[in-house]
Amino acid sequence: MKLPHLSGLHRQRSALLERIEQRREQIHDLGQDCRRHGRAWARTPTALTQAFLAGFLLDQARPLLPHETSPLKLAVVLGVRRLETLVRGVL
Repeated sequence: MKLPHLSGLHRQRSALLERIEQRREQIHDLGQDCRRHGRAWARTPTALTQAFLAGFLLDQARPLLPHETSPLKLAVVLGVRRLETLVRGVL
């Protein structure tokens, strides 16, 4: 006998697993972007300053976010390019 509520739970579980996989792909893509931007910053004379400032901005923004939000999620929300623009604008 198949219970109707189990099929609903199975659909919810499948949808959740799909969202998790999408997040993994987004985080992987973000990691690739960070490595690419990191290499670009390393070629500039202010690379170390920019790296410290980016870390500082992420640390300062952390208390403003929900407890479970990480700096990586903040970078995803802001977008790497917007964060880079912010950092370059401050320098």
